[in-house]
Amino acid sequence: MANLQSVYTIPLGHIYKESRSKRARIAIRDLKAYARRHMKASKVYIGMALNEFIMRDSMNTPPRSVKVNAIKDEAGVVRLDLFGAEAKKPEHEAKPRPAKKPESAKKEEAEKPKEEKALSEAEKQARKEALKADIKK
Repeated sequence: MANLQSVYTIPLGHIYKESRSKRARIAIRDLKAYARRHMKASKVYIGMALNEFIMRDSMNTPPRSVKVNAIKDEAGVVRLDLFGAEAKKPEHEAKPRPAKKPESAKKEEAEKPKEEKALSEAEKQARKEALKADIKK
């Protein structure tokens, strides 16, 4: 199955019948439901630009309609982005995970803070004495 791309104008005016504090959440829920229904998707992800557009005027006043790009991949996952905005992946997905440290390195790190803690207590004592000397002057 190839990537399927469509442009939809999704009406959201019916959301204004709902409670003010819940309107943006309901708008996001309805966007996902619309995409599931029209694109026959298993999962739907909302792009950052679309989310910012929905929340632009606060949670109480989402837009009455939204024009979106819907892109469906081979796995049946749909990504909704604001029409005309560049599709960006969140930065946290691009970062690689650090490699796990061996157990021997973990034991060495566990021993180091004890030594540093003793040094820091000596430094604290020296600072207290310095402050006392300054106060006496």
